[in-house]
Amino acid sequence: MSSIISNIIKFRNLKEIDYHCKQVLILIKNNYPNDNSNYSLARIERSINHILEQIDGSETITSTINLMDLTRHFVDDTGNYNDPILIELEHVYHKIEKIKKES
Repeated sequence: MSSIISNIIKFRNLKEIDYHCKQVLILIKNNYPNDNSNYSLARIERSINHILEQIDGSETITSTINLMDLTRHFVDDTGNYNDPILIELEHVYHKIEKIKKES
């Protein structure tokens, strides 16, 4: 029984990670539509797409994101400390860490 509950919780957490990852990509597309050369946005997109591929491929996440590094580069490039992208990235990071602790 506890195995079933654990799997349900993990599945729910993966769905939440999936949701927040997609939110990051939507925010980048909507808020920075013509900024294709922005290195920090490209790194964020690459990291998020990698996580989404892991969720779609195996329903497990073996990597994480370097939240501090991605945030620092993003703020350096944009000067925006309060961008919703950073909030969504933080959600992704914390959900991944939660899954790793429960494993």
